[in-house]
Amino acid sequence: MTKIAIFGRINFKKNNMFTTVLRHFSWLIKVRKSRLALARLDPDRLEDIGISRIEADQETELSFWDAPANWVHR
Repeated sequence: MTKIAIFGRINFKKNNMFTTVLRHFSWLIKVRKSRLALARLDPDRLEDIGISRIEADQETELSFWDAPANWVHR
């Protein structure tokens, strides 16, 4: 997997529209990665965090842009 490291090296103004779009896109990628990681957890780990396999599968099936409102990106 190729990682894009250019975002950390470029200095943009905080209110730049391009920067805002990049931050949002980066946040969406993080949401997707976290859901994929959830899908890979074994039953013991899911039990540790209080989630059933069914709940984990339902969360994994959601689109990356369909994140709860309390998952505020920064």
